[in-house]
Amino acid sequence: MFSRTYGIPSYRIMGSFFFLLVMLLLAVALADVPATVPSDKPAAEPGADGGGVPVVTDINPAQQVTYRSTDTDIHALLITPKVATPVTPTPSIIIVHEIFGITPFIKTQAETLARQGYTILLPNLYSRLPESDKPYDANGAWSAYNQTRDQQIMEDLSASIQFLQADGKSTAKQPLGIVGYDMGGSFAMLMAGTDLRISVAVNYYGRILYATTSAARPASPVESLFNLRAPLLSFYGTTDPQVPETHVSALRSRLANNPNKTFYEIVLYPNVGHSFLVPVRPGYNKDAAVQSEEKTRLFLARFLRAQPLPKPSEPQS
Repeated sequence: MFSRTYGIPSYRIMGSFFFLLVMLLLAVALADVPATVPSDKPAAEPGADGGGVPVVTDINPAQQVTYRSTDTDIHALLITPKVATPVTPTPSIIIVHEIFGITPFIKTQAETLARQGYTILLPNLYSRLPESDKPYDANGAWSAYNQTRDQQIMEDLSASIQFLQADGKSTAKQPLGIVGYDMGGSFAMLMAGTDLRISVAVNYYGRILYATTSAARPASPVESLFNLRAPLLSFYGTTDPQVPETHVSALRSRLANNPNKTFYEIVLYPNVGHSFLVPVRPGYNKDAAVQSEEKTRLFLARFLRAQPLPKPSEPQS
């Protein structure tokens, strides 16, 4: 009851025609839909550019600045993104250097964070000491550290906050973070636990418990965190001889029992030692370094960026 054309039933011909028509219409409908490209980038955090992480932006050359702290002038590096003006304010971050002073590694870290759209202040906490403008070797670093007092360094960091929050600066009345490495990690915790002007803190393998206390080091950094209000991100390795896992457990216990229930995160990398972030140190671990820097980037964006980052201006000649 049906005809054939070249041995093909007519209803099959009509069915094939309608199938091709449907596929053609579907192709036209999808023509304007952008293709989905697989990405290994982490999910965007709220509060940064367009709802994602901060855009990478050009930075201005580092400036040498000086400001007063109690009994001396503090010398510091100020690094600003090119979007930073009084009209386009930016959050700021204080970088607290490691025991070796202002090293090339610390300067690189400061520039990296500035390119994420933050104004960076890197104070030299050895400003009272001779030849402090150069990095110290191991012996010189311990000698320099032993000539400081915790209270003195905290006063210098407080003066650094005052410098950034002075009227007329692009950082005035903007959120402020603190990021510390090694010795600086301890002071990032000390400041975050005691100074309400700090909005967020990141600690890279800072000492948690002092082996002994003294007039210069009257209380371990963990003791300052009993009333912590600033979100705190900390990184450690399980084989760090300077910060054993028992000390990390003490930090976790203190933060878990904070009556303010302040957000915190402790990242403990297996089989990773001290100074895992620094390429020139024996403890360097590339995987831990890359992962921790990405977590830091997202953590800072989450807590420092209430407004989208302005788009970078045209390159300046």
